[in-house]
Amino acid sequence: RRFAFGLFYWRRRRRPFASQPFRFRCRRPSPARRAFTPPMTITFCNGKGGAGKTTLSILMGCALADVGRRVAFLDRDPQQTATRWIRETKPSIVIAEPGGSYDALIIDTPPRLDSSLVHESLAQADKVMLVSSPSPADLWTSQDTVSVIRAHYKKDKAALLFNRVQRQ
Repeated sequence: RRFAFGLFYWRRRRRPFASQPFRFRCRRPSPARRAFTPPMTITFCNGKGGAGKTTLSILMGCALADVGRRVAFLDRDPQQTATRWIRETKPSIVIAEPGGSYDALIIDTPPRLDSSLVHESLAQADKVMLVSSPSPADLWTSQDTVSVIRAHYKKDKAALLFNRVQRQ
């Protein structure tokens, strides 16, 4: 059997004994198929600054690049922290350019819900990650962000990602 996850195809191998775990083998799609696949666009958003959107979006981009994806980053935050980080550390992530060919496009949004950049980012996203910390101020802002996401993102459910959660 084959299971499709994004651009990867996983083939389940038979296990000789019931006590052995399943093993999966990862196979990349052919270059011809990859050329016609549109990039997966992931948007990180929250209406409050300091929630960790930029840090988590850069880490997501690095994780995708580590598994062999061509990742581009679109920094729409006015502080341009992610752009500076990418230029200074030179990871395998590139700054997005019009007409570029990528497997994944990661968008970091500004911390203002009334910004047209947030609305554009949500409209072009394949997946939306709402980043929040468990503090009351962040949770209140996250409620406002959910209403903006519902208004501009019609494809799927957004994912809520809690940042700075301590294990007890």
